[in-house]
Amino acid sequence: MLKVNEIFHSVQGEGVFSGRLTTFIRLSGCNVKCNIKKFCDTDYKSFTEMDEEDIINQVKYNTVCITGGEPLEQDIYKLCRRLRENHLQVHIQTSGAIDISDDLFSVTNHVVVSPKLPVDKLKIKRCDEIKVVYIGQDVNQYYKYAGANYHYIQPCEKKGVFNFNETIEELKRLNGKWSLNLQQHKILNIK
Repeated sequence: MLKVNEIFHSVQGEGVFSGRLTTFIRLSGCNVKCNIKKFCDTDYKSFTEMDEEDIINQVKYNTVCITGGEPLEQDIYKLCRRLRENHLQVHIQTSGAIDISDDLFSVTNHVVVSPKLPVDKLKIKRCDEIKVVYIGQDVNQYYKYAGANYHYIQPCEKKGVFNFNETIEELKRLNGKWSLNLQQHKILNIK
């Protein structure tokens, strides 16, 4: 059984797969005590217990993003394996505070790390994409961390206000290593 906060269907608003119709499986629980928590857009404490079959029956699109909270706190291997057996694209979005096992990595198509901790506190050893929500931290410390091929800096949103100017200035300072990532779903006011 997995602790599921919500399952919803929308357009991926972030990263390399931005614009793709996606089923989001948001799991409950988050062990990260981070300085960005006050900006967290997830009620990571509430949940409904569901088995893999119940979750899979709610999948609507070919791309599935398992997110949280912190999805690696739960044993999601069986769910990911079953999704892949059903010929679905499996994406995981994690804070990087927990390493991903070889078995789990083998049944995913794309792993995104959105770090909320300094790089020396991260545990994950490999990923495909780094997406840093900019709140004034040293973004460059995450460049090429865990073998990431895609590097995004993203404005932080607080009560509908984004720090666009500060993020653009940081992007300029980073001098071409990073790309701007906008939370298109928030800008378009869709879930």
